Amino acid sequence: MKPLIVDLIKFQTQVTVIPKLSYNPHFKSYFADLATVVEICKPILNKNNLCVIQRLGTHEGRNILTTMLYHESGSFIDATIFLPDIPDAQKLTAAITYLRRTSYLSILGLVADDDTDGNNIPGTQPPKENNYQPNPGSNQPNNSNKPFPASDAQKGALRKMGIKFDETISKADASRMIDSYNKEKTK
Repeated sequence: MKPLIVDLIKFQTQVTVIPKLSYNPHFKSYFADLATVVEICKPILNKNNLCVIQRLGTHEGRNILTTMLYHESGSFIDATIFLPDIPDAQKLTAAITYLRRTSYLSILGLVADDDTDGNNIPGTQPPKENNYQPNPGSNQPNNSNKPFPASDAQKGALRKMGIKFDETISKADASRMIDSYNKEKTK
């Protein structure tokens, strides 16, 4: 197991920011899709004697997804999750893709999404920007007009796209630039 951990540490120091190039219109946010995650990670994994294999199967009558991180030495780490019971094939496929992406990132110890603090759990509302308002009469400054800075992932996506920007770019401006780029790309 030690060679796997040593090479996983090397991998984690070499992997760059995974750009968020896909758009979720429901939450009005960008995310790194499975194809982008694999495209960024696979060459670096291979360079470090590692590979990820994902397979579907069943356990105790339920569908599962198993994600395995293998090292050339033969050692591995694996994680298995139960798939949701969704009768609609298209919705199930979307759920599997989402779970593959999150499992892939998880087994590698990577993060490619903003932490929404549980706001994306079914039954909750999409996160809102600039929704903080201090209590009237408090000594707290009103920062509601201060723009949130762009995330490292957004800046990485802009760099990958070849778009020049000021390092102090706001999250909203970065999102607009990425959205504009994606719209131009699909024309």
